[in-house]
Amino acid sequence: MNTDWLKEIREERRLSQSEVASQLNMSQSQYSRYEAEPDTLPYRDLKSLSTLLGFDIRYIEQEQHIYPTIDSGDPYRKQKEQVRALKKLILS
Repeated sequence: MNTDWLKEIREERRLSQSEVASQLNMSQSQYSRYEAEPDTLPYRDLKSLSTLLGFDIRYIEQEQHIYPTIDSGDPYRKQKEQVRALKKLILS
């Protein structure tokens, strides 16, 4: 898997890590960690990056840019798990 895709896109846009980090309101070191491990990038930051760097989020789903562990941050995940557990308890 190509984990350098984010760095490659940033460099194509001729931006430094500091410039991108500043636009995202984060430290340069945090952004650097995301470039090194893009699968840790929160979805909201991925959306901001796609706007800032001008790429389509679907780009990362292409065969050479697999991004399997993206967490969309479902705000209802915990509640859904609780409802499933409650249903299971009621039905048993």
